[in-house]
Amino acid sequence: MKFDRLVEWIYRSRFYQTFFKDRGLLGEQLMLLHPGKKKEQLLEQYHCKKIREFLICCLVCLLLAVCGVVWGLYQRQQLEVSFVERPSYHQGDRQETLEAVRQDGTKETVSLQLSERVYTAAEAKERLKEAMDLLDKAFLGENSSPHRVDLPLVFETEPLEGVVVQWMTDQPDVLNSAGQIADSFAEEAGELVQVRAVIACQQEEAVYTREVMVYPLRKTDGEAFRRKTDHALEKADQESLQEEGFSLPEQIDGETVIFRKRTGKEFWFLSLLLFLAGILLYICRDERLTGETEKRRAQLLADYPGLVSKLTVLMRAGLTVQTAFGRIAMDYRRRKEQEGIYRYAYEELTLSYYEMVNGISEGRACEQYGKRCGLLPYMRLGGLLAQNSRKGNHKLLESLGQESREAFEEQKRRARKTGEEAGTRMLLPMVLMLVVTIVIILYPAFAAFQL
Repeated sequence: MKFDRLVEWIYRSRFYQTFFKDRGLLGEQLMLLHPGKKKEQLLEQYHCKKIREFLICCLVCLLLAVCGVVWGLYQRQQLEVSFVERPSYHQGDRQETLEAVRQDGTKETVSLQLSERVYTAAEAKERLKEAMDLLDKAFLGENSSPHRVDLPLVFETEPLEGVVVQWMTDQPDVLNSAGQIADSFAEEAGELVQVRAVIACQQEEAVYTREVMVYPLRKTDGEAFRRKTDHALEKADQESLQEEGFSLPEQIDGETVIFRKRTGKEFWFLSLLLFLAGILLYICRDERLTGETEKRRAQLLADYPGLVSKLTVLMRAGLTVQTAFGRIAMDYRRRKEQEGIYRYAYEELTLSYYEMVNGISEGRACEQYGKRCGLLPYMRLGGLLAQNSRKGNHKLLESLGQESREAFEEQKRRARKTGEEAGTRMLLPMVLMLVVTIVIILYPAFAAFQL
């Protein structure tokens, strides 16, 4: 892909190699985490991944910047005003702040008080007439005739800007001032209701009247279902007041119903979080690499006693260093395939075994093993094994046994120290819990004392 080629070109550029070239520590950390791979290959993959993430963030920012510039140009054109529209009648006065730019380029800030518009008497009457026509068209709503009204009427309170309407009926217990038919109204023969609306525009007023025949509210399918569902849920709630909860009905009026909790989908908030996460991913990648290196170090220390013990047992049985390494490596490989484990100490040991198979001497392979692990215990172990290979040290088994015992003792000390640190970290939460408990117990007593 062209994007990947761009990433590789940036990585190989003289500028990047000059200012962002690895100073040694990063490459060593990558080699520790990926045994057997070349340093140059690991560095290229790592830096290319960082460059790729950075470019994606830059492209997104560039897109946002372009949108901002376009919007700014649009706003600039919109902000250059030569005509100010005043508030309509009944909206109240409005104050605006303008910036006056003089010929020499200096800018002055001025305040403008805009009074609401005042219609002439003829304009007010014309708007009243238009409003009355609009009210008459929208009045019936979904009802087909004023002689049978069984659905809510439409009572608009501001059909036109500057025109206010106040509705009333002569039977509010049947039809209220919002155009809603009372749920309790059940007169099948219907009821004649007179509707009156006072329309006002400044000082001019007009009266709009209609007579309608109101019948009990016709339920739409959705409304009827909601009412039946509400009734069923209310009944189930009242019948189980003394229980911890109640089961929702599986059927409503013979229809199978599945209830679900509604959840909001704030996609815009999620998008913002993902964008910020992408930036943090680039910034924190080096810190994550350091954290992975620390985890590797802890894993190596944890595996050291067991590894030394295995080597001691195998070499006491008469196996050579290479054969013992091979036995442990094959056993680890089998466990890795079956259980999916990944242990750095055994990965490095497997690599050393293959080096011996390929012709590297046992002494050198053992020393390289200790250096690649990078910890003092492993370096000491590599030195012991290399010394045995070169000088035939007959005290190797005794030295390995001593090393195994010391390793287990060191592991116990680390476990004890870790437990003490965990206890210290738990001390503050426990103290806070104690304080909260004391406050909960003593507060009622102090409150009663003050009363």
